[in-house]
Amino acid sequence: MRRLVVVLIVVVAIGLLTVPSLLLSPAATSGATPAWQKTSLDAGKVHAVLVHPTNPATIFTGTDRGLFRSTDRGGTWGQYGTGIKIGSSTTLKVLALATAGDGSRMYAGTSGGAFQSTDGGATWSQGSGMFSGSVLLNYYAIDALAVDPVHPQTVYAGDNGMMTEGRVLKSADGGATWTTAASGISGHDVTALAIDPGRPSTVYAVVEDSLHISGDAGASWTKPAGRMEVNSSDAHVLTVLVNSDAVYAGTTAGVWKSRDGGVTWSQGTGLNSAGILRYFFGIAALSVDPVKPSVLYAGDSGLFTSGGVSISTDSGATWAQVGGALTVDVSCLAVDSLELHTVYAGTDTGLFRLENVPIVRFRITASAPQGRGTVLPTLKEAAEGESVTLNLLPDAGYRLTLLTDNGASVTGLVRDNTYELTDIAADHTITAVFEPIPIVLPPPPSHTLLLTIGSSVMTVDGRHATLDSPPIIREGRTLLPIRAVIEALGGNVGWDAVQRKASVTLGTHTVEVWIGSREARVDRLNVSLDVAAMIVNSRTLLPLRFVAENLGCTVSWDPVGRTVTIEL
Repeated sequence: MRRLVVVLIVVVAIGLLTVPSLLLSPAATSGATPAWQKTSLDAGKVHAVLVHPTNPATIFTGTDRGLFRSTDRGGTWGQYGTGIKIGSSTTLKVLALATAGDGSRMYAGTSGGAFQSTDGGATWSQGSGMFSGSVLLNYYAIDALAVDPVHPQTVYAGDNGMMTEGRVLKSADGGATWTTAASGISGHDVTALAIDPGRPSTVYAVVEDSLHISGDAGASWTKPAGRMEVNSSDAHVLTVLVNSDAVYAGTTAGVWKSRDGGVTWSQGTGLNSAGILRYFFGIAALSVDPVKPSVLYAGDSGLFTSGGVSISTDSGATWAQVGGALTVDVSCLAVDSLELHTVYAGTDTGLFRLENVPIVRFRITASAPQGRGTVLPTLKEAAEGESVTLNLLPDAGYRLTLLTDNGASVTGLVRDNTYELTDIAADHTITAVFEPIPIVLPPPPSHTLLLTIGSSVMTVDGRHATLDSPPIIREGRTLLPIRAVIEALGGNVGWDAVQRKASVTLGTHTVEVWIGSREARVDRLNVSLDVAAMIVNSRTLLPLRFVAENLGCTVSWDPVGRTVTIEL
């Protein structure tokens, strides 16, 4: 096996490794983070760790001494479940754990084959198709499990036993029966399995340090086209993980990522990956945050660099050690993103826990039209779950008319010129629109005028006033000296002696009337009159209703009292 070859290389290279300049130290810790704490679990090497999908306080571990469970997030432990045995044996190693749905259906890979439980791990049974004779005990091992996320009764098992290595086994009935699904990979260790959640018929397997892929639910296997190559040599693949974003491979040269099913690969930065030490550095454990697929964890189990967990918050592009160093191999990882955001690391000496991992910082950017207003802060990074208050500051003469958050209007959430982001869980792009405050002219004062035909006295808002001459009726239309009326309403009257034209202005309206003409102009538009303006006793008389209504007034006529009421 290649791992034996690696051991020989270690012996030969010991002298070289004593040269300090050849040593590659683990990636530096990024910022102050909580430290790893060892749990009270005492069961030898931890091969697998599983967080219950609906009750994150419940943790399962597969160990050298069997299956253990904690119901208080790793505070206390007890051996759990009955039936994981062959014959009279009660000491099967539990090497892999998997579950689906609500956690009631569980699978365990052991040193004596695969077992299944339908009651959350309380009782276990083994289906047919597994080599389970006592002679093969400890020579037959299921080291990897993968459950179809769409059909949880479909499960794959990877065979890594000393006598039966090189099989992928498949069950379509929840582990009751197993058949071989290993065409193309027979005869080699199968140490890791993963299913594409978007295409469950696509399954990945790590076979003898190489990645294989099946596009037909395990019926046949081939190697992906792409290579993970460092210094003209292929990296040895140790584990594989698939999420909705990509395929990730943990290797002797760090973590690699493919978005096209293995056709091309890119290598993340921040993990030791170069030179002769690529043979002594290995990522054998990968885990993804169940809520945020862009957050990944990698466990170091290299021969000379073992003892660390690194985190990537950008889908594997960059990595940094988290929680400080561990001095033993990390064989498995699990993430609980619901309770205190906790990461569990299984090692050769037990289970470690890291709480309150600062996994994500999000970018908040804000912009506004220059010279109209400002949004502060304009740029900020915020940790997951943090709250940030944005201040919306319009310039003098402007007001906020629209605020968008990632393109969606949130104007209605603005309070006292502030907008608050709470429980931040994504990047935010804030855009503010400030517009000039419209100038609103006060409405003209309201007035009521009362005129009587033949009388030179009128009332303005209940007060008496004198006209130059009384209103008269010509051709059924009332004419009167308009100046006193218009000025009482707050307007102006102008006279052009050359054109014999009277111009009447009130507010935004202007009416122009020519003496003796039935043509008039209202706000620069030509109109016709029923009766022409005239001069009587040296006084210019204009048609009252036409002028008043075109200036925005209301005119009413009382034939009994022969009175005219003008309202503005």
